[in-house]
Amino acid sequence: EILANATHTILGNLYFYKPPRWLSLGIVLLLVLLVQMISLRLSPLWSTLITLGLILLLGLVQILLFSRAGIVVEMVFPALALAFSFVSTNLYQFMLARKEKQRILGAFAHYVPAKVVQELIAHPEKLALGGEERVMTVLNEWLAAEQAPPARLLEGADLDLAVARGAAYYGYVRGGRGVRIRGGTAQSYYVGVESSMPAVPGMEPPVLALCIAPFGMEEGSAGELPPQEFGLIVGEPVRFRFFGSSVRRHDQVGTLLDYWDEDELQELEGIEATLPAEGRTPGEVVPVRLSAVVTETGTLRLEAVPRGGAERWKVEYEVRS
Repeated sequence: EILANATHTILGNLYFYKPPRWLSLGIVLLLVLLVQMISLRLSPLWSTLITLGLILLLGLVQILLFSRAGIVVEMVFPALALAFSFVSTNLYQFMLARKEKQRILGAFAHYVPAKVVQELIAHPEKLALGGEERVMTVLNEWLAAEQAPPARLLEGADLDLAVARGAAYYGYVRGGRGVRIRGGTAQSYYVGVESSMPAVPGMEPPVLALCIAPFGMEEGSAGELPPQEFGLIVGEPVRFRFFGSSVRRHDQVGTLLDYWDEDELQELEGIEATLPAEGRTPGEVVPVRLSAVVTETGTLRLEAVPRGGAERWKVEYEVRS
């Protein structure tokens, strides 16, 4: 009987075939990537059902290939690969979600009610909302925890045109109409000026603080400094030192300080610049008068006007940051 079966197989060319190893590995790799994509995009229930369906479908295809075409395909390795891919991907998602919950808990636990924190942990996607929607969502969670009525977003506001509308209304107010909300600088600002005393080798010359913008100086206003002149180096890199004070609120434009306590003035970030010589020798000290303007965009513009000249050197410093 064995001899008869062997003869029948040879005469009928009914041999078993095994596909190339690279082809089997390629198919398994594609299925593994498919399982990972499904696990990352769908819920755990749907990803589990689809993965089991793929394993059953793979087994059915293997049986059909063997019975119809005599192709022998490995059955255990592909099924184990799909199962391992499914378990590892879901375990990674679980660890990532746990880390995200800990991050939310650490960030909000000390500032908002526990009910709000639990709501954010249960629905972390609320932190991914953009702009006004995120603000309104978190704000209403706080209000709900305090049993207060929810806030509502005013309708009819086109945020894409907000800056343009504000600029147009500002021009309208500057024309003497409308309502203007006045503001001003949050502190007094000073520029550092080196003392004119003779230089001592090995020692830096003392620095005086010249008030160029008093506390509360409004946007769009200018302060003309007293007529004293200062020396300005042109054509070479120079560093402008700026100071700020939130306690010296009575200093006026032109107030020159030669001494101050440590808690009165704080040195701010300086500006390094090379002012154009404009026909002068690089390194030349030009006598100038100073003036200051707080612009509408929130910068403090320091202008230096040379004696008998029409040009102006300008340095701008951000005072709203």
